[in-house]
Amino acid sequence: MEDLKDILQWALATSGGLAALFSFFLKTKINKQQYQLNKLKTKFDYLVIERNKVIEGLNSCIADIQLWMDHTRSQCDDADQIKIDGFRKSVLQLEIQLTHGRYLLSSQVYAATHDLLAECIRCIDLYNQQVDVISSDLNAKSPNQVFSEAFFKPETRQMITDVFECFSKEIADE
Repeated sequence: MEDLKDILQWALATSGGLAALFSFFLKTKINKQQYQLNKLKTKFDYLVIERNKVIEGLNSCIADIQLWMDHTRSQCDDADQIKIDGFRKSVLQLEIQLTHGRYLLSSQVYAATHDLLAECIRCIDLYNQQVDVISSDLNAKSPNQVFSEAFFKPETRQMITDVFECFSKEIADE
């Protein structure tokens, strides 16, 4: 009976030591996983901050395009008075910002912004093509007139509005 009592005490002491050892290893593993989780959270937070910076840059570029559009419409009575250089500069900045932030943006924001950029580039290309046409055909429309007809339409303004809405939704979904 005494032997059984000694064996039970030994078994309980050993199992208590094993439980403490198991608990130690379990806590170590949990701490490692918590560290990895915190590291991932920090990376994610950094990406969100970077994405917000990209959206802010895109927002600024598109606001410049919209401002140029509104200013040009109100100041220019004739399409030939349009100064396209400011527009080109804003479109170039938009393209750089969109390229820089491509992988930080949701597909919806990227698609809407890319569509607007493509429309702006298409209008610039029409302008450039008309510059070539007018050099050979003096009766052709002026490049500014072709640009004006292509760019200053309700669909373009709607594209700008859609992009701003996507930006707002993207930031709000955070």
